[in-house]
Amino acid sequence: MELFTAKYIHEQLKIPYKYLTSILRKLAGHGFIYAIQGRYGGFKIAKPLPEISLYDVVSAVEGSDIFNRCILGFVECSDASPCAMHEEWQPVKEAFSKALRKTTLATLAARKCAKQ
Repeated sequence: MELFTAKYIHEQLKIPYKYLTSILRKLAGHGFIYAIQGRYGGFKIAKPLPEISLYDVVSAVEGSDIFNRCILGFVECSDASPCAMHEEWQPVKEAFSKALRKTTLATLAARKCAKQ
């Protein structure tokens, strides 16, 4: 796998540099990328792309509880104590989570994308 600097990733993806470095630290902390220090350092993927799902990446960056949060932002929202959107949001949340679990970085890398 190639080695990329944070500066290069920032320039290519147009992600604010400070936010990007925060994401890269989280991904490195979860073992998805290697962070190599020094003059010739950078970042590279640590696992084979088929082994990394979008669910894994989102969970690493946003926290594993992101898929259990209330759509309206309530702290307590469950089947026993639902918000007004709970019934509609639950199946959408489950479908979204399932789609992220089955989509790997290899899947995305194989697709053609008009936006680069």
